[in-house]
Amino acid sequence: MNFQTTSSISREPDEIIFTIHKFPTHVRTRKPSSKKGGAQIKVNGQTLYSGLHYAVRNKVVGSLRKSITDELIKHFPGGENLHHLVPMAITMEWHVTPNWETVKWSNKHNTLQCKDLEDRHYNGMFDTDNQWFWLKVFTDAISKDSQLVPEDKAPIIPNNGSIKHFPVEHIDDRKLVFKLKKINDV
Repeated sequence: MNFQTTSSISREPDEIIFTIHKFPTHVRTRKPSSKKGGAQIKVNGQTLYSGLHYAVRNKVVGSLRKSITDELIKHFPGGENLHHLVPMAITMEWHVTPNWETVKWSNKHNTLQCKDLEDRHYNGMFDTDNQWFWLKVFTDAISKDSQLVPEDKAPIIPNNGSIKHFPVEHIDDRKLVFKLKKINDV
């Protein structure tokens, strides 16, 4: 499972903003050559932790962590770390279309498909909290995988978990924005 994401970074003395553009919406759980075809599942916390066999879940989460870690390493080469932000708070912005619940993977066309925004009015009938796993994957990527912070325990990251939804006009404008901010009032 290799994802074609890009990333960008913004640095301030007490904050780093890491953005993953065109984050993966679906992941393949079977090889395309299998009898059932290359099954794709929509990536969200509910699917990953209640709907998948643990071995498939571990493979999917491991692939997502590797993808994020590979992007992080591009921005933090040569042993650079984030120790100057410790203790830190991590928040996430989730930028997706208002018709997110209609986004599906088409094996036939090998592409994302969703209902047209112009044809209907959508109110965002999906749960923002089902995206909690992205914070978990990101936190593991900055601590366990890339070792940008020594660990992900409470003394290092005492505030982790705020997710904000921002609507975007097109599925290709989707992104995840992780904000790592030094906590100065410990």
